Amino acid sequence: MKKYLRKEIVTPLVTFLALCLYGMQALKLSVPVINGIPQESLFPLIIVIIGGVTAISLFVSELKRLSSFDGEKTEENEKGKRAKPVYVIFATAFLVFFFEKTGFFVTAFAYVFALMLIYDDKLQKIPQKLLFALLVCAFVYVLYVFVFDIRLPW
Repeated sequence: MKKYLRKEIVTPLVTFLALCLYGMQALKLSVPVINGIPQESLFPLIIVIIGGVTAISLFVSELKRLSSFDGEKTEENEKGKRAKPVYVIFATAFLVFFFEKTGFFVTAFAYVFALMLIYDDKLQKIPQKLLFALLVCAFVYVLYVFVFDIRLPW
C-alpha cells in the first residue's frame, strides 16, 4: 500500500482536486456561455478541463507504472519534474487571487512567464521568455476583447 501513497500518485490527485475547486470558483463568475457568446468563466473552465484530463492521465499512467514493477527505482532528475504540477497550482492560485486586483495583463503575463520558468529545465533566454509572455497575453487579450467581445479588466 505504501507505494500508492507516493508523491507520484498523490500529486495528480491533489492537482485534480485543486482544479475542481478552481472550476467551482470559476462557475461563480458567470455561466460560461450565454446566448452563444463566451463569458469570462469560459477560459478558466477550459483550463480545468485540460488540466483535469492531464492530471487523470498522469495518475493512471503512474498507477500502471507502479503495478508493472516495485516502484522503488526512481531517477534523481525526476524529483524536480514531480514538483512542477504543485508549482502550477500555486501559479494558478496567484492568477485567480490577483486577477481582479491587478487586471488581466499583469496577472496573465506573470502566469505565462511563471509557466515557462516552471517547465524550462534550463533557465536561459529570459528576455525571449518575457517577450513571448507579452505576445501571448496580447494575443489572448485581443482574442477575448475583439473576437469574443468580452471586456477584460486591463
